[in-house]
Amino acid sequence: MTIRRAAEEDVSRIVDLLKLSLGESLIPKSERYWHWKHLENPFGPSPVLVMEDQGLPIGVRAFMQWQWTSEGQIWKALRAVDTATHPDYRGKGIFKKLTMTLVEQCNAEGYNFIFNTPNAQSKPGYLKMGWMEVGKLPVRILPVLNHKHWLGKAKVCQIANEHQFGTSDKWPLWVDQIRLPGTHTPYSSAYLNWRYARVPVADYGRIFDPDQKLAIIFRVKITKGRRELRLAEILSQDPVIPQGELANVLGQLKKAYRPAFLSWSGLQTRISPAMSFIAKQIGPLVTKRNLSMNEESLKTIISFANWKPSLGDLELF
Repeated sequence: MTIRRAAEEDVSRIVDLLKLSLGESLIPKSERYWHWKHLENPFGPSPVLVMEDQGLPIGVRAFMQWQWTSEGQIWKALRAVDTATHPDYRGKGIFKKLTMTLVEQCNAEGYNFIFNTPNAQSKPGYLKMGWMEVGKLPVRILPVLNHKHWLGKAKVCQIANEHQFGTSDKWPLWVDQIRLPGTHTPYSSAYLNWRYARVPVADYGRIFDPDQKLAIIFRVKITKGRRELRLAEILSQDPVIPQGELANVLGQLKKAYRPAFLSWSGLQTRISPAMSFIAKQIGPLVTKRNLSMNEESLKTIISFANWKPSLGDLELF
């Protein structure tokens, strides 16, 4: 058995292995999705390892490139995402071997840390390989009271034409100049168009306030039979988002999509006051593994006290 870096010509066989090992699950697997995720990423192509046995792919491990920024410092991060083992080769330690080999390579290449949102089945394995729990992303919920969608099962709702992304949306210049307190994804037009306009497995919408100083990127989902309006990003030209402007935009969205509730990351604290969102511990659990960060720098990402991700940052990929 041999381990090597994957090449673009391996994509078809990698996707076949993922389907064979994992099935389609919640997110359909396709070459188009792999290309978007691992080759078109504006942060850079993903480091990917393939294990073969006499030319047969029997294992794959991918770390997706990401960046976080804090006070002008850019952290080169990786997100532990796709991994699969051929059903005939399970129980041979392939997942651990591929993961630790890729960890060693990425450490040598100067990446700062790895993060991910493991499920209950995979978390113990990551903890044994040196990952540590950072905490759960706090999620805030805004119920839409006295609404018929609290009763009965909600139906899928499409994004309205006026809220749909274009093929090459142009964003206000201030988007590339957003600087938030705490550690967050660096915003740019290129990132937003890749992450939300071109993602092939989910539909997002966007809405601006009349002066285009406030933008919300959202997603409509069915969660436990209820229609959820997920606020993936709340972007503003102003350091603190004015409550009146936000309430007006949210009112438009509630009228258009009639959700049972709105959800938003409780760590994006630029909303003052935090309206009537209710804090819930229902966000994903985040784990991380240090690579090349020193102890002082590590404090910036050691807990959510200094980390300010959006819901869109930590949605399942």
